[in-house]
Amino acid sequence: MTRLFEEGIAAGGDTSHQLERDELSALAVALADAQPGDVVAMMCIEQVQEIQAHLAEIGTSVS
Repeated sequence: MTRLFEEGIAAGGDTSHQLERDELSALAVALADAQPGDVVAMMCIEQVQEIQAHLAEIGTSVS
């Protein structure tokens, strides 16, 4: 799956990207880069409960 994502990134012309070891780490990077008013969308499969708990802890809504 990662290879397919990287191929899609390259096909779109963007070669700068950062791979994270898991979904929770990816969320941390996305939230650190987010600016007020931004929306962060993720597809979570493996760490749904951990991510929901983290978002609740920091006071962020989950849809």
